[in-house]
Amino acid sequence: MTPPPTILLISLNLEPYFDELYTPQIDLLTKHATLQRTQTTDATLRTLTSPTPPHAVLLTDAALTQQKHVDTWDAVLQYVRNGGTAICMGHFTSFIKPPRFVPFFSRAGLAWDMEEYMRTTVCLQRRNCPDRYWGPVPDRYSQKAVFLKNVDPGDVWYRTGAESVRGMDGAAVALARVGEGRLGYIGDVNAEVDSGRVLVALCGL
Repeated sequence: MTPPPTILLISLNLEPYFDELYTPQIDLLTKHATLQRTQTTDATLRTLTSPTPPHAVLLTDAALTQQKHVDTWDAVLQYVRNGGTAICMGHFTSFIKPPRFVPFFSRAGLAWDMEEYMRTTVCLQRRNCPDRYWGPVPDRYSQKAVFLKNVDPGDVWYRTGAESVRGMDGAAVALARVGEGRLGYIGDVNAEVDSGRVLVALCGL
């Protein structure tokens, strides 16, 4: 029997209430994968470079946006360029400082930056989402999020639409090709259950 894939949670600045807040999303992930967490740079680097690297990596906080962790971020990017998937989610969007957006994502070759922080309805961009996920993920849902700008239209999974706050056209969920792998982003700051379903899809599960 083939063992389930491993999802690595990189949590160098783990908040004590993370697991409770994100229980619905964690429970969804554990139906598809084995979860592993690292809270130190050494453990993270060992896991990323192991003979059997994880199926996907979740950046659950904003630690890797700090200059002191740039080597770890570079290791994550190398893992992605080699074919891995990394998703910025959870407390990443809650704690990242706006001036760090551009330098952080530019190391991945992306021009992503912070657009707005608000609650509004976001809509699935079906042309960018594999059709096998059209059932599991919602067509639209309300999300309080840190939205992105400067995202290639082909990389946007959820964005504002006709039902959204007017005057703002940002990406709430994105997934971009970086090398042979993918780098994703979920702007949700409130751990919506629907965002958990989206996270499972972004991880390719």
